[in-house]
Amino acid sequence: MMLNPQGQMVPNADLQAKLIVWIFAMRFLMDFMSGVSYFVNQAISEAQYRGKKDFNFEAPLTRLIWIASILCISTSFGMSWLLIRDLDVPGVSSDVTGQLWWQLATIISCGTLAAVLIPEFTKIFTSSHSKHVHEIVTASREGGTSLTILSGLVAGNFSAFWKGMLIAGLMAGAYFVSQQGLDDVMKVQLHQPRSLALERLDAPTREKIERELEASREEIAGLPANEAAQRIPTSETLNSLDEPTRTRIQEDLAQVDLVGVGSIFAFGLVAFGFLCMGPVNIAVDSYGPVTDNAQSIFELAQTESIPGVKEQIKRDFGFEPDFELGKHYLEANDSAGNTFKATAKPVLIGTAVVGATTMIFAIILLLGKKGLLQLSLTDAPVLLGFMCGGAVIFWFCGASMQAVTTGAYRAVEFIKKNMNLNKAAADINDSKTVVRICTQYAQAGMWNIFIALMAITLAFAFFDPNFFVAYLVSIAVFGLFQAIYMANGGGAWDNAKKLVEVDLKEKGTELHAATVVGDTVGDPFKDTTSVALNPIIKFSTLFGLLAVEIAVEMKEAAHSNGTRDITAYVGAGMLAIALVFVWRSFYAMRIPKV
Repeated sequence: MMLNPQGQMVPNADLQAKLIVWIFAMRFLMDFMSGVSYFVNQAISEAQYRGKKDFNFEAPLTRLIWIASILCISTSFGMSWLLIRDLDVPGVSSDVTGQLWWQLATIISCGTLAAVLIPEFTKIFTSSHSKHVHEIVTASREGGTSLTILSGLVAGNFSAFWKGMLIAGLMAGAYFVSQQGLDDVMKVQLHQPRSLALERLDAPTREKIERELEASREEIAGLPANEAAQRIPTSETLNSLDEPTRTRIQEDLAQVDLVGVGSIFAFGLVAFGFLCMGPVNIAVDSYGPVTDNAQSIFELAQTESIPGVKEQIKRDFGFEPDFELGKHYLEANDSAGNTFKATAKPVLIGTAVVGATTMIFAIILLLGKKGLLQLSLTDAPVLLGFMCGGAVIFWFCGASMQAVTTGAYRAVEFIKKNMNLNKAAADINDSKTVVRICTQYAQAGMWNIFIALMAITLAFAFFDPNFFVAYLVSIAVFGLFQAIYMANGGGAWDNAKKLVEVDLKEKGTELHAATVVGDTVGDPFKDTTSVALNPIIKFSTLFGLLAVEIAVEMKEAAHSNGTRDITAYVGAGMLAIALVFVWRSFYAMRIPKV
C-alpha cells in the first residue's frame, strides 16, 4: 500500500506483483532443492556406509536435514538477489529498498533454520543416545514405574523451555531484521481517523455521512490503482454542511496514522521458511512409521519359527539368515524412527503458531477497518480471552486422551474375555474386532471434540472480536508449549523402552516392565494429543477469521437498520452447545463401573 497525494491508501500493484512472483519462485526452487538433497545424501551415505553392517541410523537422516537446509538457504539468497534487488517503492529511499532482498532472504532463513535446529534440539530429549532418555532408564531401574513417569515429564518440560526459547529467538531475529527497512515499506492504517466535529452532529446526519463515505471508499477500492490514486471519498451530505464544519471534518478524516507491519510480514515469512523444508520433514517423519511397522510385522510374523525357513532362504536368495541380528537392526531402526517422529511434530506445530500470527493480524486489520479495534492489556475482554484460550487447550488434551483411555479399556476388556493369550498365532477375526473397537471410540471422541471446538470458536467470535483475538493468541501460545511437552515426553518414554530392549537387552525384566508403562502413557501424549494440536490451532484461526467477519457484518447490519444486535445471543447459544459436547467428551466417554 502507498499514500496518494490526497492522503488515501491505495495498492502498489507493481510491488505486489514482484513480491508474488518472488514468493512463488522461492517456494518452487526450495522444494526442488529439497529433492536434490535426497540424491546428495544418498551419494554420501553409499560412500560412507557401503560394506558396514552397523552404524548410527540417525546420522543419515540428520545429514539429510542439514543438506536440505544449506541448499534452501543458499537458494533463498540467490533468488532474492536476482528477483527483488531492484524493488522501487514510491516514497521510500532507494538505500532502503536496495537492502530488502537480503533482509527478506534472512527472514526466510530464520524459518529454515528453525526446521533444522528443532530436530537437533529434539534429539537432545528423545534420542536413545540422549542423557534424558538414559536418565529415565536409570530412574526406572531403582524407582520403578513412578520414576519412569516423572523422568519423562521432566524431559518434556525441559524440551518445551528450550524449544520455546529457540523459536522465540528466531522470531526475534526476524523482527530485528524487519526493523532495518521493511517497516518503512509495509505500513497499514490500523485505526480509522476520528472527527470530533462529525461526532457532534445529530445521529441521523452523522450516520448518513458515514454510510456515504464508506460507499465512496468501496467504489474507489474497485478502481484501477492509477485512477484510485486521484480520487478521495466524498459525501453529498457532508458537502451540504456549512463551510467551517465541513472543512474541519474533512481535515480530521484526512489524517492518516500509518503503522509499520514489517514484523508481522516477517513472522509470516518465518512460517514460510518452516514449510519450505516440508518435503524433508515429511520424509524423516515417515521413516518412523515405516520402521515401526517393519519391526512389528517381523515380530508378529514369527518367520524364524517356520520349519525349514533358513534352508529355503539360503536356497532361494543365496545367504544364511541371522534372525537375531535382523531383529536387532529392525529395533535399532525403530528407535531412530521414534526420534525423528518426535522431531517433525514440533516443526509442524511451529508452523501453525508462527503462521497463526499472520491470520490473527488479518482479524486485527478487519477490526481496525471497521473501527472496532480495542486491544489493550487493561481491557477486561483481552485478559479473559487469554484465560479462555488456555482453558480450551487443556480441555482438548483431556478429551483426546479420554477417548484413547476408553477405547484401550474396551479393547483390553474384549481381549481378556474372548481371546486365548497362550496361542502362538493371532486370530484374524479377533484382531478385526479389536481394531473395530478402537476405531469406534476414536470416532466418538472425534465428533465430540470437533463439534465442541467449532461451537466454541463461533461463540467467542460472536461475543466480542477483541476478546476473540486474545483467545486465538492464547490458543497458539498454550498449544505450542503443550504440544512440544507432550511430543517429547512421549518420545523420551518410547526410546527409554527401546534402550532397554536393544542396547541393554533386558527385555522381560522389571526394568523393561517399568519402561513399557512409560511407553504406554507416552503413546497418547506423542501420537494423539500433540499431533492434533497442530490442526486445532490452524482450524481455530482460519475458521475464526470467517466467524469474526460474519459477526462484524451482523453488528453493522443491526446498527445501520436500527435493529437489535443479536450476536451476543448467538454466541450464548453456541457456547451452550459447546459446553454440552465438552461435557460429553468425558462423561459420555467414561469407562463404565464394573
